[in-house]
Amino acid sequence: MSDSAGRKNQIRYVGRAVSRGIAIGQIVSLYGDRRQFFRVSINEDAVSGEVKRLRTAIAVARDQIRRLIRSENTALNSIAEGILDTHLLVLEDRSFLSALEDSISQEHVNAEWAVKTVTDSYLIKYRSLDDPNIRERATDIQDISDRIQAALGQRRRTPMRLPAGSVLAAKEIRPSTLIELGEDRPIAIVSEHGGWTSHAYILARELNIPAVTGLRKILRHLRNGDRIIVDGYRGEVVLNPSAATEADYRDRAPKAPEISKIVKDVTEPARTLDGRVIRLSANLDSVNGYPIARRNGADSVGLFRSESLIGRFGRFPTEAQQYEAYSTLLRSAAGHRVNIRTFDIGVGQISGRGDDRERNPALGLRGIRLSLSYAKEFRRQISALLRASAAGEMNIVLPMISDPGEVHEVREIIIDVRERLRSRRIAFGEPKIGIMIEVPAAAILADELCAEADFFCLGTNDLIQYLLAADRDNENVANWYQTLHPAVLRTVRDVLAAGKNGNRPVTLCGEMAGSPFYIPLLVGMGAEELSMNANSLPGARRVIESIAFEEAQALAREVLKLPTPALIESRVREEIRLKWEHLFLSGG
Repeated sequence: MSDSAGRKNQIRYVGRAVSRGIAIGQIVSLYGDRRQFFRVSINEDAVSGEVKRLRTAIAVARDQIRRLIRSENTALNSIAEGILDTHLLVLEDRSFLSALEDSISQEHVNAEWAVKTVTDSYLIKYRSLDDPNIRERATDIQDISDRIQAALGQRRRTPMRLPAGSVLAAKEIRPSTLIELGEDRPIAIVSEHGGWTSHAYILARELNIPAVTGLRKILRHLRNGDRIIVDGYRGEVVLNPSAATEADYRDRAPKAPEISKIVKDVTEPARTLDGRVIRLSANLDSVNGYPIARRNGADSVGLFRSESLIGRFGRFPTEAQQYEAYSTLLRSAAGHRVNIRTFDIGVGQISGRGDDRERNPALGLRGIRLSLSYAKEFRRQISALLRASAAGEMNIVLPMISDPGEVHEVREIIIDVRERLRSRRIAFGEPKIGIMIEVPAAAILADELCAEADFFCLGTNDLIQYLLAADRDNENVANWYQTLHPAVLRTVRDVLAAGKNGNRPVTLCGEMAGSPFYIPLLVGMGAEELSMNANSLPGARRVIESIAFEEAQALAREVLKLPTPALIESRVREEIRLKWEHLFLSGG
């Protein structure tokens, strides 16, 4: 929509804030499912290399289809074979291939963008036809496009270099996209889908990138280069803002507080007013992230997400690459404890096969289930972890554990890998083995799991969604994802008690642990270590050092008897207003 002078009208949209801050910049739209991409302009001398990369990806896609057709493990009927044959014909069609290459050479764009624009033109053509049988060919074209894009993701790619001042816009942001961008990170993010506990937005908060999500169908209103304001406090975005609106937001944007004014000495343990020590540790996605966390008050790495090493394309890193990464992390930790979680991903993120996409990945082949199914890759990771642990205090954390037998099976694998390293005279350490408590079964069996695990990491994000059957990234059920649900609080209390009774340390490492609003309750229930992103550490310490364990314990005892989330939240807010309002000036 534009006025008579051709200037686009200012439009305001309201979503949900998932990372605080205010930013003003230009839209860059992201596309893709398994691997996200945007339009990249390339120089003339890069055209031939990009065409070659496209041809290689198409050859990979053809080979995948031929293997499916020949596979003895796939009971293909004649209809399925016919569909695959059709896909193969498209990938061998000279006019289709020429259109892709012409797009790269004439428009000077990356291969991903060429595939998108050419297949989009085919989709428009097919969907406009009257014959329903031909219209259905559009699904085949989309399938072929996805396969080529996945194959491109497994080859050397055109670097994703964002222009300065870019605001990423997408249906949903993948954490691997932010990792892939590296230092060329956006100044803000807007998306149609996602939630506070989405890994992408956990990472956005760690990187201080303002973000707003829940903006339904906003992509249809955005164009690359559009000016936009992202308000990560109010959950608003302003498209095509006027000069007056921009000036208002620039004046409104708060300046970052100096940490030195918040805490006195971050090298000392955090203590409540009555002397109870609460350890603060950091959740990391970067092997070089600990120094910042240490300056903010962390005394260890509570959880390093090793799947960040898989990164962009869903490829497992080699043992050598993992060993170097884990060793770098240990060196940066400078003698402090490091807990490394083994790969916590779903099968659809690494197989590269469309038929491995699961209807409900959260309940599928992921975490320790995936690791045990991909035994060769898991042994490589275990070997790299054991080798790296020779240089410092490093522990292994196993994700999505549901029973003691899984831990026992992993311990057997570790024993075998350790013997192989010993036979090759390769040095290795003796890391402790911890587990994520995030599946309700593990929480129920916490007492029994003490016999197999050396420590627990209580992941509240997944635990809440599994306990309440509410997808943490689905805005349609956001009102059912309730951190203060009685079942959640009582489960957390029981796991903390099981750890204490079994002499097993428990680290709370979900988003709940990094939120000042929940910290008094967690401390009152018996939490002794909280792990969070680096930017949450100063605020967490400030709360801990301003409350008494005795009063936090009394609050916890009271709310654990309440039957509904609404009553619990009301009681917690009342306690904050009466005793700690000065700590929650922004309302928690």
